Amino acid sequence: MKFLYKLEDKWGSKSIKNLPLITVIIFSLSYVLGWLAPDVYEKLVFDPFAVFGSGEVWRVFTWIFTMPGSFNYFTLVMLFVYVMIGRSVEMSIGTFMYNIYIFSMLLVLTLGNVITGLIFYLQASGGEMAVGNAWIQEAMYFVPEFGPTVYILDAIFLGFALIYSESLMLFMFVIPIKAKYLAYADLIWLGYLFFKYNALCNRVNIVCVILVWVVYVILMKHYTPGHAKVMLQRKAYTAKRAMDRRKREHETEKGKVIEFPGGVTRHKCAVCGKTEKDDPMMEFRFCSKCEGNYEYCSEHLYTHEHVKPKQ
Repeated sequence: MKFLYKLEDKWGSKSIKNLPLITVIIFSLSYVLGWLAPDVYEKLVFDPFAVFGSGEVWRVFTWIFTMPGSFNYFTLVMLFVYVMIGRSVEMSIGTFMYNIYIFSMLLVLTLGNVITGLIFYLQASGGEMAVGNAWIQEAMYFVPEFGPTVYILDAIFLGFALIYSESLMLFMFVIPIKAKYLAYADLIWLGYLFFKYNALCNRVNIVCVILVWVVYVILMKHYTPGHAKVMLQRKAYTAKRAMDRRKREHETEKGKVIEFPGGVTRHKCAVCGKTEKDDPMMEFRFCSKCEGNYEYCSEHLYTHEHVKPKQ
Protein backbone atom coordinates (compact mmCIF):
# COMPACT_ATOMS: atom_id res chain seq x y z
CA MET A 1 0.00 0.00 0.00
CA LYS A 2 2.93 2.35 0.52
CA PHE A 3 3.61 2.18 -3.21
CA LEU A 4 -0.02 3.11 -3.92
CA TYR A 5 0.13 6.03 -1.50
CA LYS A 6 3.36 7.26 -3.08
CA LEU A 7 1.76 6.94 -6.50
CA GLU A 8 -1.20 8.98 -5.27
CA ASP A 9 1.17 11.62 -3.86
CA LYS A 10 2.82 12.00 -7.26
CA TRP A 11 -0.08 11.57 -9.68
CA GLY A 12 -3.19 12.14 -7.57
CA SER A 13 -3.57 15.75 -8.70
CA LYS A 14 -3.74 14.56 -12.33
CA SER A 15 -6.68 12.22 -11.73
CA ILE A 16 -9.73 12.72 -13.94
CA LYS A 17 -12.58 14.16 -11.90
CA ASN A 18 -16.24 13.26 -12.53
CA LEU A 19 -15.19 10.10 -14.39
CA PRO A 20 -18.60 8.42 -13.81
CA LEU A 21 -20.35 11.28 -15.64
CA ILE A 22 -17.76 11.24 -18.44
CA THR A 23 -18.21 7.47 -18.85
CA VAL A 24 -21.99 7.74 -19.17
CA ILE A 25 -21.70 10.67 -21.60
CA ILE A 26 -19.41 8.58 -23.81
CA PHE A 27 -21.90 5.71 -23.81
CA SER A 28 -24.74 8.11 -24.60
CA LEU A 29 -22.83 9.54 -27.55
CA SER A 30 -22.12 6.02 -28.79
CA TYR A 31 -25.88 5.38 -29.02
CA VAL A 32 -26.35 8.63 -30.95
CA LEU A 33 -23.46 7.84 -33.29
CA GLY A 34 -24.71 4.29 -33.91
CA TRP A 35 -28.10 5.69 -34.86
CA LEU A 36 -27.01 8.69 -36.97
CA ALA A 37 -23.79 7.33 -38.54
CA PRO A 38 -23.68 3.54 -38.37
CA ASP A 39 -20.81 3.37 -40.89
CA VAL A 40 -18.64 5.58 -38.67
CA TYR A 41 -19.70 3.63 -35.59
CA GLU A 42 -18.62 0.42 -37.32
CA LYS A 43 -15.06 1.77 -37.42
CA LEU A 44 -14.98 1.84 -33.61
CA VAL A 45 -15.89 -1.80 -33.04
CA PHE A 46 -13.09 -4.21 -32.20
CA ASP A 47 -12.72 -6.42 -35.26
CA PRO A 48 -9.70 -8.78 -35.22
CA PHE A 49 -9.74 -9.07 -39.02
CA ALA A 50 -9.61 -5.29 -39.41
CA VAL A 51 -6.96 -4.91 -36.70
CA PHE A 52 -4.61 -7.75 -37.63
CA GLY A 53 -5.54 -8.07 -41.31
CA SER A 54 -6.03 -4.44 -42.41
CA GLY A 55 -3.93 -2.62 -39.84
CA GLU A 56 -6.79 -0.64 -38.29
CA VAL A 57 -5.02 -0.52 -34.95
CA TRP A 58 -7.27 2.20 -33.50
CA ARG A 59 -9.99 -0.40 -32.98
CA VAL A 60 -7.92 -1.84 -30.13
CA PHE A 61 -8.80 1.30 -28.14
CA THR A 62 -12.00 2.65 -29.70
CA TRP A 63 -14.08 -0.33 -28.56
CA ILE A 64 -14.31 1.61 -25.30
CA PHE A 65 -16.59 4.09 -27.12
CA THR A 66 -19.09 1.47 -28.31
CA MET A 67 -22.56 0.77 -26.94
CA PRO A 68 -22.90 -1.48 -23.86
CA GLY A 69 -26.13 -2.92 -25.25
CA SER A 70 -29.19 -2.30 -27.36
CA PHE A 71 -31.18 0.88 -26.72
CA ASN A 72 -34.58 0.71 -25.03
CA TYR A 73 -36.61 2.83 -22.66
CA PHE A 74 -34.66 1.45 -19.66
CA THR A 75 -31.36 2.67 -21.08
CA LEU A 76 -31.70 6.32 -20.04
CA VAL A 77 -32.70 5.33 -16.52
CA MET A 78 -29.85 2.82 -16.38
CA LEU A 79 -27.29 5.43 -17.44
CA PHE A 80 -28.61 7.89 -14.84
CA VAL A 81 -28.37 5.23 -12.13
CA TYR A 82 -24.78 4.43 -13.09
CA VAL A 83 -23.85 8.10 -12.80
CA MET A 84 -25.21 8.13 -9.24
CA ILE A 85 -23.57 4.92 -8.06
CA GLY A 86 -20.30 5.79 -9.82
CA ARG A 87 -20.17 9.17 -8.08
CA SER A 88 -20.91 7.48 -4.75
CA VAL A 89 -17.95 5.15 -5.23
CA GLU A 90 -15.70 8.03 -6.32
CA MET A 91 -16.64 10.09 -3.24
CA SER A 92 -16.05 7.12 -0.97
CA ILE A 93 -12.64 5.93 -2.19
CA GLY A 94 -11.38 9.16 -3.75
CA THR A 95 -10.91 10.30 -7.33
CA PHE A 96 -7.45 8.75 -7.68
CA MET A 97 -8.49 5.28 -6.53
CA TYR A 98 -11.62 5.36 -8.69
CA ASN A 99 -9.45 6.24 -11.70
CA ILE A 100 -7.14 3.35 -10.86
CA TYR A 101 -10.08 0.95 -10.64
CA ILE A 102 -11.76 1.97 -13.92
CA PHE A 103 -8.60 2.35 -16.01
CA SER A 104 -7.21 -0.94 -14.69
CA MET A 105 -10.45 -2.59 -15.79
CA LEU A 106 -10.19 -0.99 -19.24
CA LEU A 107 -6.54 -2.00 -19.60
CA VAL A 108 -7.15 -5.62 -18.64
CA LEU A 109 -10.22 -5.88 -20.90
CA THR A 110 -8.25 -4.38 -23.79
CA LEU A 111 -5.43 -6.89 -23.32
CA GLY A 112 -8.02 -9.67 -23.18
CA ASN A 113 -9.60 -8.47 -26.43
CA VAL A 114 -6.26 -8.25 -28.20
CA ILE A 115 -5.07 -11.71 -27.12
CA THR A 116 -8.35 -13.50 -27.85
CA GLY A 117 -8.83 -11.52 -31.07
CA LEU A 118 -5.41 -12.58 -32.30
CA ILE A 119 -6.11 -16.22 -31.43
CA PHE A 120 -9.47 -16.01 -33.17
CA TYR A 121 -7.93 -14.39 -36.26
CA LEU A 122 -5.21 -17.03 -36.58
CA GLN A 123 -7.74 -19.84 -36.24
CA ALA A 124 -10.26 -18.43 -38.74
CA SER A 125 -8.95 -20.17 -41.85
CA GLY A 126 -6.39 -17.52 -42.76
CA GLY A 127 -8.89 -14.68 -42.29
CA GLU A 128 -11.12 -15.76 -45.23
CA MET A 129 -14.34 -15.81 -43.19
CA ALA A 130 -16.92 -13.06 -43.59
CA VAL A 131 -16.24 -9.86 -41.70
CA GLY A 132 -18.87 -7.54 -40.27
CA ASN A 133 -20.04 -6.05 -36.99
CA ALA A 134 -22.97 -8.46 -36.58
CA TRP A 135 -20.82 -11.46 -37.43
CA ILE A 136 -18.01 -10.38 -35.11
CA GLN A 137 -20.54 -9.83 -32.32
CA GLU A 138 -21.90 -13.34 -32.78
CA ALA A 139 -18.57 -15.11 -33.34
CA MET A 140 -16.45 -13.40 -30.70
CA TYR A 141 -18.95 -12.48 -27.99
CA PHE A 142 -22.15 -14.33 -28.87
CA VAL A 143 -24.09 -12.53 -26.11
CA PRO A 144 -27.34 -11.23 -27.60
CA GLU A 145 -28.10 -7.53 -27.06
CA PHE A 146 -24.89 -6.84 -25.13
CA GLY A 147 -21.62 -5.26 -26.24
CA PRO A 148 -18.21 -5.74 -24.57
CA THR A 149 -18.50 -2.37 -22.77
CA VAL A 150 -21.32 -3.76 -20.64
CA TYR A 151 -18.58 -5.29 -18.47
CA ILE A 152 -17.43 -1.78 -17.52
CA LEU A 153 -20.89 -1.09 -16.10
CA ASP A 154 -20.69 -4.42 -14.27
CA ALA A 155 -17.40 -3.32 -12.73
CA ILE A 156 -18.91 -0.01 -11.54
CA PHE A 157 -21.87 -1.75 -9.93
CA LEU A 158 -19.75 -4.41 -8.22
CA GLY A 159 -17.50 -1.67 -6.85
CA PHE A 160 -20.55 0.14 -5.48
CA ALA A 161 -21.97 -3.04 -3.93
CA LEU A 162 -18.70 -3.68 -2.12
CA ILE A 163 -18.77 -0.30 -0.35
CA TYR A 164 -22.52 0.21 0.08
CA SER A 165 -23.50 -3.41 0.55
CA GLU A 166 -26.34 -2.61 2.98
CA SER A 167 -27.91 0.18 0.95
CA LEU A 168 -31.31 -0.47 -0.63
CA MET A 169 -31.82 -0.33 -4.39
CA LEU A 170 -35.05 -0.72 -6.36
CA PHE A 171 -34.91 -3.86 -8.46
CA MET A 172 -36.96 -3.26 -11.62
CA PHE A 173 -37.61 0.16 -10.03
CA VAL A 174 -40.16 -1.41 -7.69
CA ILE A 175 -38.70 -4.03 -5.29
CA PRO A 176 -36.25 -2.75 -2.61
CA ILE A 177 -33.26 -5.09 -2.34
CA LYS A 178 -29.91 -4.63 -0.62
CA ALA A 179 -27.01 -3.91 -2.94
CA LYS A 180 -25.06 -6.96 -1.80
CA TYR A 181 -27.85 -9.30 -2.93
CA LEU A 182 -28.00 -7.58 -6.31
CA ALA A 183 -24.24 -8.04 -6.53
CA TYR A 184 -24.64 -11.77 -5.85
CA ALA A 185 -27.26 -11.89 -8.60
CA ASP A 186 -24.91 -10.04 -10.96
CA LEU A 187 -22.10 -12.51 -10.28
CA ILE A 188 -24.50 -15.38 -10.91
CA TRP A 189 -25.57 -13.71 -14.16
CA LEU A 190 -21.93 -13.41 -15.25
CA GLY A 191 -21.44 -17.09 -14.43
CA TYR A 192 -24.52 -17.93 -16.52
CA LEU A 193 -23.11 -15.98 -19.49
CA PHE A 194 -19.73 -17.67 -19.03
CA PHE A 195 -21.14 -21.19 -19.34
CA LYS A 196 -24.00 -20.55 -21.76
CA TYR A 197 -22.03 -18.68 -24.43
CA ASN A 198 -18.74 -20.38 -25.15
CA ALA A 199 -17.24 -17.54 -27.21
CA LEU A 200 -13.63 -17.13 -26.08
CA CYS A 201 -13.62 -13.33 -25.86
CA ASN A 202 -16.82 -13.33 -23.81
CA ARG A 203 -15.33 -15.73 -21.26
CA VAL A 204 -12.03 -13.87 -21.09
CA ASN A 205 -13.83 -10.55 -20.48
CA ILE A 206 -15.83 -12.06 -17.63
CA VAL A 207 -12.68 -13.48 -16.06
CA CYS A 208 -10.98 -10.07 -16.42
CA VAL A 209 -13.84 -8.27 -14.68
CA ILE A 210 -13.88 -10.73 -11.77
CA LEU A 211 -10.07 -10.68 -11.48
CA VAL A 212 -9.80 -6.87 -11.31
CA TRP A 213 -12.75 -6.70 -8.91
CA VAL A 214 -11.13 -9.25 -6.56
CA VAL A 215 -7.90 -7.22 -6.55
CA TYR A 216 -9.98 -4.13 -5.83
CA VAL A 217 -11.66 -5.92 -2.90
CA ILE A 218 -8.26 -6.82 -1.44
CA LEU A 219 -6.93 -3.28 -1.84
CA MET A 220 -9.99 -1.71 -0.21
CA LYS A 221 -9.36 -3.75 2.95
CA HIS A 222 -6.04 -1.96 3.44
CA TYR A 223 -6.53 1.36 1.63
CA THR A 224 -7.44 4.47 3.63
CA PRO A 225 -9.03 7.24 1.50
CA GLY A 226 -7.24 10.55 1.98
CA HIS A 227 -4.22 8.90 3.61
CA ALA A 228 -1.91 10.05 0.84
CA LYS A 229 -3.09 13.65 1.31
CA VAL A 230 -2.36 13.46 5.03
CA MET A 231 1.10 12.04 4.29
CA LEU A 232 1.75 14.90 1.88
CA GLN A 233 0.68 17.49 4.48
CA ARG A 234 2.88 15.88 7.12
CA LYS A 235 5.81 15.85 4.73
CA ALA A 236 5.32 19.55 3.92
CA TYR A 237 4.98 20.45 7.61
CA THR A 238 8.10 18.47 8.55
CA ALA A 239 10.07 20.07 5.71
CA LYS A 240 8.99 23.55 6.85
CA ARG A 241 9.97 22.83 10.47
CA ALA A 242 13.37 21.54 9.34
CA MET A 243 13.92 24.58 7.13
CA ASP A 244 13.03 26.97 9.98
CA ARG A 245 15.38 25.12 12.34
CA ARG A 246 18.26 25.27 9.86
CA LYS A 247 17.62 28.98 9.35
CA ARG A 248 17.77 29.67 13.10
CA GLU A 249 20.95 27.62 13.45
CA HIS A 250 22.52 29.45 10.54
CA GLU A 251 21.68 32.86 11.97
CA THR A 252 22.98 31.84 15.41
CA GLU A 253 26.26 30.55 13.99
CA LYS A 254 26.85 33.81 12.17
CA GLY A 255 26.17 35.77 15.36
CA LYS A 256 23.35 37.72 13.77
CA VAL A 257 20.21 38.91 15.43
CA ILE A 258 16.86 38.52 13.70
CA GLU A 259 15.49 41.97 13.06
CA PHE A 260 11.82 42.91 12.75
CA PRO A 261 10.32 45.97 11.07
CA GLY A 262 10.43 49.01 13.34
CA GLY A 263 12.46 47.18 15.97
CA VAL A 264 9.29 45.57 17.39
CA THR A 265 9.62 42.09 18.86
CA ARG A 266 7.01 39.38 18.54
CA HIS A 267 7.63 37.74 21.90
CA LYS A 268 8.54 38.99 25.38
CA CYS A 269 8.75 37.14 28.69
CA ALA A 270 6.52 38.72 31.34
CA VAL A 271 9.05 37.78 34.07
CA CYS A 272 12.54 38.50 32.76
CA GLY A 273 11.67 40.62 29.72
CA LYS A 274 13.74 38.44 27.40
CA THR A 275 12.74 38.59 23.70
CA GLU A 276 13.68 36.64 20.59
CA LYS A 277 16.30 39.29 19.90
CA ASP A 278 18.13 38.21 23.05
CA ASP A 279 18.02 34.51 22.17
CA PRO A 280 16.76 33.44 18.69
CA MET A 281 16.59 29.81 19.89
CA MET A 282 14.35 30.60 22.85
CA GLU A 283 10.76 29.35 22.76
CA PHE A 284 7.89 31.45 24.12
CA ARG A 285 4.45 30.25 25.24
CA PHE A 286 1.28 31.82 26.65
CA CYS A 287 0.05 30.55 30.01
CA SER A 288 -3.54 29.31 30.03
CA LYS A 289 -3.82 29.69 33.81
CA CYS A 290 -2.96 33.37 33.87
CA GLU A 291 -5.73 35.89 33.55
CA GLY A 292 -4.74 38.11 30.66
CA ASN A 293 -2.31 38.11 27.76
CA TYR A 294 0.89 36.94 29.47
CA GLU A 295 3.72 35.23 27.59
CA TYR A 296 6.74 33.52 29.14
CA CYS A 297 10.07 32.17 27.96
CA SER A 298 10.85 28.48 28.36
CA GLU A 299 12.79 29.21 31.56
CA HIS A 300 9.83 30.82 33.37
CA LEU A 301 6.87 29.07 31.73
CA TYR A 302 6.52 26.53 34.55
CA THR A 303 8.11 28.53 37.39
CA HIS A 304 6.26 31.85 37.27
CA GLU A 305 3.50 32.90 39.64
CA HIS A 306 0.13 32.81 37.90
CA VAL A 307 -1.54 36.17 37.46
CA LYS A 308 -5.02 36.23 39.04
CA PRO A 309 -7.59 39.04 38.94
CA LYS A 310 -7.59 41.27 41.99
CA GLN A 311 -10.41 40.59 44.46
